[in-house]
Amino acid sequence: MTGTATPRALGGYLALMQFVFASSWTIYAIYLPGLLETAGIGKAAVPWVLIADQALFAVFDLVFGAAAARGLAAYGRIAPALSGVALLSCAAFVALPWGAAHAGLLLALTALWVVSSAALRAPLFAMLSRHATQSQVGWIAAATTVGMALAGAIAPWLGSILKSVTPALPFALSSLVLAALVLPLAWAERLRPATTATADAPAPAFGAPRFFALLLFAALAAQLHFHLAAAPRYLADHPAADLVWLMPLFWIGVAVGCVLAAPLRRALGPRRAWLAGCAVAAAAAMIHAMLPGSASAMFGQATGGIGWGVALTLAFGIADSLGRSPGHGGQDRRALMAGGLYAMLAVATLTRIGINAAGLPQQPDWAVLLPLLPALLWGGAASASLAGRAHSPH
Repeated sequence: MTGTATPRALGGYLALMQFVFASSWTIYAIYLPGLLETAGIGKAAVPWVLIADQALFAVFDLVFGAAAARGLAAYGRIAPALSGVALLSCAAFVALPWGAAHAGLLLALTALWVVSSAALRAPLFAMLSRHATQSQVGWIAAATTVGMALAGAIAPWLGSILKSVTPALPFALSSLVLAALVLPLAWAERLRPATTATADAPAPAFGAPRFFALLLFAALAAQLHFHLAAAPRYLADHPAADLVWLMPLFWIGVAVGCVLAAPLRRALGPRRAWLAGCAVAAAAAMIHAMLPGSASAMFGQATGGIGWGVALTLAFGIADSLGRSPGHGGQDRRALMAGGLYAMLAVATLTRIGINAAGLPQQPDWAVLLPLLPALLWGGAASASLAGRAHSPH
C-alpha cells in the first residue's frame, strides 16, 4: 500500500475499533445498574461508579499517553504491549457479569477494565497517526470521530433490544469482536514507515494549555447538549417511544461534521475551522434552548452535532500537530497530546454525570440555566479562539 491507501486503511481500522470500543461502553452502562444490584451495592451508586470510571480514564489516558510516547521513542513500536493490555481489558470485560456475585470483585474488575481500556484510546490513535503525514492525519481523525458517532447513534437501539438479554452474552460477544480487532495491531503498525516530528512542521493552531482548556469547554457543552438537554426537549412534543430514533440525530450530525472538517480546515485553517464548528454548535444550542417545537429540537440537536463533529475532528488534528512540533529535546509527543485530549473528554463526561447526580437539573434555578449552558460554553470556546494569536506551546 502506498500514497493515501495506507492512511485510509488505518482510518477504517481505527473507526471500526472505536465503534466496537464505544459500543462496549454502552453495553456496560446499560447493565451496570443490574450488576450493582446483584452485587448488593444498590442502583444509587451507579452515577458515582460512572464518575469513578471517567476519573480513571482521565488519569490513565495521560499515563498511557506518556508511556506510549516513551515506548515509541525508545523502541519505535508499541503494538505488542498495546495488544497485551487490550486483551487483558477484553478478559476483564467478559468476567464482569460473573464478578457481580461479589461487590469487591465486581468493582475490581470494573477498575481493571477501565484502566486497561485506556490503552485503546490515546496510544492507539497516536500509533496509527504516526503512519500518516500531517496532511493525512485529518482522515485518521475523521475515522476516530465517525467510529464514536456511529456507536452513539446505535446506543438507544442497543438499550431497547438488550433489556431482555442476559448480560453474559453481549459482554462476551463485544469482547470477542474487540479481541479479534486487536490481533492485527502489529500488522497495522508495520504498514508503512512512521513519520517523525520535524523542525519545519507548521505551528499548531493553539498552545497546549489553551487548546485543552478550549476543548474542555466544548466537550462539556456537547455532553450537556445531548445527555441533559435532548430528551426533555423531545419529550415535550413526542412520546418516550420516539426517543429511539430522535436521540441518534445528534450523532448523525457528528458524523456529518467529521466529513466537513477536512474541507473547512483547508479553506479556513485549523483555528478558524475550529471556531466555525464551535460557533455553529453554539447557534444550534441557542435555537434548541429558546425556540419551542419539535422542529427546533431536532434542528438544534442535529446541527449542534455537526458543529461538535467539526470541532472534535479538528481537535484530534490539533493535538497531533502539537505533538509533532519541535521542542522538548526533539521528542515526538503525539501520544502524550492525544492522552491530554482523551483526558479532557473524560473530565467533561464526569462533570456532566456529576451535575446530573447532584440533582441540579431538577432545581428550578438550574433548570432554567442548564438548557443555555451548551450555547454559552460553545460560544465561549469560539470567542476564546479569536483572542490572541496562535503561538508555540513551548
